Formats: sequence, structure tokens, C-alpha cells
Amino acid sequence: MMFETGTIIEKSGSLYKVRLNRKEACEGCHACLFSNDKSYMITEAVSEIEVLEGDKVKIQRINVSKTKAGFIILILPLLGFLIGFNVSNIIIDLLSNGNMTQNLREIIDILAGAVFFSIPLIILALLNKTKSFQMKIIQKI
Repeated sequence: MMFETGTIIEKSGSLYKVRLNRKEACEGCHACLFSNDKSYMITEAVSEIEVLEGDKVKIQRINVSKTKAGFIILILPLLGFLIGFNVSNIIIDLLSNGNMTQNLREIIDILAGAVFFSIPLIILALLNKTKSFQMKIIQKI
């Protein structure tokens, strides 16, 4: 596990928005590019301790390899699209007996591919909302 220090800037429901200043370890992340002066990033974290806006805190960051993250975000949806496209193609061949127009067949294939493309992204979004995948505020500094 890795740890970062930051400042609480806002409470939003059960999540706290924490401002993290850019460090040498940030190279390659580019999350701070969304800030005005590119010197900080804002992340969300849950807290098991009482903290207020303006408090300096230590957060526990989840350590995920870039390769694993890239695979989950890029490769799994692409594989899902290819699987959905091909599965719908097979099902159409079995059920239509050749009496379906090519245009309708292509539309169904693409829609099935899009549905299968979105499944890994939906699972990732749901996992991201669970407490085990969120950053945690562990200490008030």
C-alpha cells in the first residue's frame, strides 16, 4: 500500500474530496493535468475518522499496476465487443435460416457488441464504488 498526504477540500455524501499536490512519484499519471496550474489532483476518499474541510490528512492509496489497469480498462471491453459481435452472429445464423437482410444483421451484431463492450465497464464502475476499492483517510495530520 502507498500513502499520500493531502488537504480535505469538500465533503460529498460519505466521500471526501482530497487535494493531493504533485510529486516526483506522479510522473506518468497525468491526473493533475485537469487542475488549473497542473500542480495538484483531486481524489475521493472514504474516512473512518472524523475530519473537516481544511484538515491535512494521510490517505492510503490502492496500489494497482499500470499493466493490470490498462488490461481492465482497454482490453476487456474490446474482447467483450468481439465476443458479443461473434455470439450474435452465431445466434442469428442458428435462428434466421438466411432470411434476414444483411443490414439488419449488421445492426444486431454491432448492438450486441456494444452491450458486451459495456459489461466490463459497468462492473468496473460498480467495483469502484465499493469501499475495498476506494482510497481511505487513515490519519489526521
